[in-house]
Amino acid sequence: MGENELLFEIGDWVRIPHRNNSIGFITTISEINGNCRIRTQFEGKENHLWIDLDKLYECKELALEKEDFDEIIHLALHYGDQQWFDDLHARIPIFLKDIFFNQKLTRS
Repeated sequence: MGENELLFEIGDWVRIPHRNNSIGFITTISEINGNCRIRTQFEGKENHLWIDLDKLYECKELALEKEDFDEIIHLALHYGDQQWFDDLHARIPIFLKDIFFNQKLTRS
């Protein structure tokens, strides 16, 4: 495995160099093949593509707002991806967990 292959996890935002440095997030990682599936938008269309992990760059400047994180969690639920949901849930900052769950409990 290359150095970059160990840096990424499901749910990470990444830059895709061969797509004009567009950004996407990792939905699946294949450790056997050393690649991952990325969900991104390109020319206004949603795309899912497999890319070698060593061709990706961490998207450091992207800071998610609470609403963005909620949307990503909803996507994981929509696709029925329990592992992705669990991974995302584990990444919710502690100070947002109470806000997120209190909102969900008060909605009927």
